[in-house]
Amino acid sequence: MYQGMTVKTSLTDEKASAAHLAGVLSKKAGPSFIQHGWQLFEPILHGCSYFHDEVRGQSAKTAALFCGFFTQHDAANPKVQQVLGEVAGRLFEMTTTDDSKEVCSDSLTAVGTLFEVVSPALMASYVEGASQAIMTVLTEKAVCQTLADDEDDDEESEDHDGQVMDTAAEAFEQVAKCFGSGFAQTFATFLPVFTKMAKPSKADNSRVRKACEPTDSLKLYSVSHNAWFCTTNPFF
Repeated sequence: MYQGMTVKTSLTDEKASAAHLAGVLSKKAGPSFIQHGWQLFEPILHGCSYFHDEVRGQSAKTAALFCGFFTQHDAANPKVQQVLGEVAGRLFEMTTTDDSKEVCSDSLTAVGTLFEVVSPALMASYVEGASQAIMTVLTEKAVCQTLADDEDDDEESEDHDGQVMDTAAEAFEQVAKCFGSGFAQTFATFLPVFTKMAKPSKADNSRVRKACEPTDSLKLYSVSHNAWFCTTNPFF
């Protein structure tokens, strides 16, 4: 059924669509997709460094889904650990160094997906890397956040800024969910950042401030696993 699948197309939107389809198949096809998944992995990973933003972003999200697929359906394969390390490192790098805010956002989504679809035992060694990448974005030190915007529309630029912050907060939340109370120490290092960023800035960018406020589910995590956060920090 999947024989001859490829992402070797002439148009960038087709490449992005092919990468997206590969991700869908990894979620739906089950063990029958193992051989095809390994054949597609290298092109997908290569897509993470492609010149077009949409292809890079979609490839990042699909690479994360592939990690979940391989760990679930081909866990005995010695290549799985290597693939997981390659993908995690690539996603963290894309988050902090890509010059596109859309790609940064997609990479953060992929980081969150990685911690959702792969077991905590396998992801434990990548918590520090993920936390550093997310912190870089939340403190607005990622490359895409330090470059001057090309958009003529200030509102559009603010939307992109807010989107990046949204996905950083969502990725952080997913890492927290993955490790539960074991994430408490790392959670504590992020709390001052969320507190500071939720306060009004001189620019009064309500979109960005809204993106940085903890979500209801993140508050629930704090209550259920680290109740002392709620009693010692007025932010909650």
